[in-house]
Parts: sequence; structure tokens; C-alpha cells
Amino acid sequence: MLEILIVVLVIAADQATKAIAAKILPTLADSTYPLWEGVFHFTYVENRGAAFGMLQNKRIVFLVITSISIVLMIWLLISQRKRKPVAMPVLARAGIALILAGAVGNMIDRIWLGYVRDMLSFTLINFAVFNIADSAVCIGAALTGISLLFTKKGKEYFDSIDGEREKKKRNGGKDSADRESGNGDSGRG
Repeated sequence: MLEILIVVLVIAADQATKAIAAKILPTLADSTYPLWEGVFHFTYVENRGAAFGMLQNKRIVFLVITSISIVLMIWLLISQRKRKPVAMPVLARAGIALILAGAVGNMIDRIWLGYVRDMLSFTLINFAVFNIADSAVCIGAALTGISLLFTKKGKEYFDSIDGEREKKKRNGGKDSADRESGNGDSGRG
């Protein structure tokens, strides 16, 4: 439930801010509004590439890669939520939900407009203009990494995966459910 709430709220916030930015910012000089002069501006940009403007005008490539990524993230969230004996930590699932929401938010733009609308600009460090979806992807990646690599629950999760792999190796690639139900190779030719 938490994951669904995160995805819905982030997509809604992303699309709302993009719509407002697309309506207001292009009417301003240089399509920009300095919230804090020289530090942070709202600047409207239509990005036809990937992060930092790379791979300009490769829309189909982005749609295919994003579609595959979305399906994999949904599968991961569903399959790992109640995984036995150790489920994926909540913080990691929340991080993946943020990445999923960001991917969907930007994919909506690519499908309907052919480009992604960006508007957040840290001018102090001359950073690329970005949006809420981009932020969700970055924050989600950081949360997932921290949760899985630096927490006790993350270690338990990975240890349980390693334990399952070792068990399958010992059992000739069959899991215990196959052996108990009689499924699998019985040794008859």
C-alpha cells in the first residue's frame, strides 16, 4: 500500500508542477523566475534527451527502456513484498517506488509531448535543469542503496537470498517445494 501511495503522489506532484511550469514560465523573460537570484531558479526547458541532455531525440529508445524498467520494478515490488523468509526492507521498497514514479512521470511526458518538461535549476553550481520525477529517481536510488547495503534488514535480505541460492545448488537446482510436491525430475528416463 505504501508503494502505491508513493507512486500516485509523486506522479501527481510531478505532472502538476510540469503543467504549471509549462503554462507560466514560458511567458517570462528567458522562461525563468529566480526564486533566489544566482542560486535557485524556476526555468522552463523541454528536454528531448536523457539526463543532462544526452542522447537527444532518441524517444523510441527511451520509451522501450523505460517500459522494460517499469515492468521489472513492478514485478520486483510485488514479488519481494512478502518474500519468505525475509521480505525486502520497507525503505528499499519505498526507494524503488520513487524510482518507478519518476520513470512513469517522465514517460508520460515522452508519450504525450515527445519531450520531458524540466523546471528546477540550481544556478549556483550550473547544474542541469530537472523536475520532480528526476528528483524521485535520484532519491529513490539513494534510499534503496542505503537500505540494502548499509542496514541490518538489508544484510538479512541479501543473506536470505544467498541462503536460497546455496540450497538450490545443494538440491541440484530444484527448490524444496518441487521436491516436496513430487514435481521435477524423478530420475526416470
